[in-house]
Amino acid sequence: MKILFTYLLLIVTTLVQAQDFTKPFAKENFPPEKFQTNYKTFPFHKLDIEFILVKALQPSSAFDCLIYLKVFKDKEIVVQKSIGSTWTGGIYGIPKTQPIDDYFMFSYFGEWSGEITLIDTSGKLISFPGYYWAISKDKKHIFTKAIYPNSDLPATKFDVETGIYITKYWMLGLKGEPWNEVQPSDYRELEITLCE
Repeated sequence: MKILFTYLLLIVTTLVQAQDFTKPFAKENFPPEKFQTNYKTFPFHKLDIEFILVKALQPSSAFDCLIYLKVFKDKEIVVQKSIGSTWTGGIYGIPKTQPIDDYFMFSYFGEWSGEITLIDTSGKLISFPGYYWAISKDKKHIFTKAIYPNSDLPATKFDVETGIYITKYWMLGLKGEPWNEVQPSDYRELEITLCE
């Protein structure tokens, strides 16, 4: 019995180590007899942005859908990482058309949180709070709301030209000063869900 328990512990430890979901995607960790793997690739300037979506064929309490990201420039990988899982009910998505020429946008929406990630033309990732987003009329800023488009929860103002963002409460502003820009009213969410 002791030997059987030792073997069982060794097998479980090996499986857990082989499927470390925080590391970049490794095909050998997801054999096709146990997992369904789909790839969604989006060309963007000189980049190819690839989302790898992994689902267990048998229902599992460990995860629903794992999402990995690979960014290629001239067929060389410049970014590869795990971006998350939908097992806690989170949603990952992208807009049908990218709203800003020099940034590719995707986002995560959870029950009480949200995060927008932008990928610039070099492959650099910039992440900040928010899920619902709007663009200023002059296309110089992206504004976000964390949970609901009409909420006063923390929002972000991202400067498209500099790549710098600030996060604060929309109504109070940074240090109590309101933002000078008129608050956009056309907040959108991301229309293409990565894991369905």
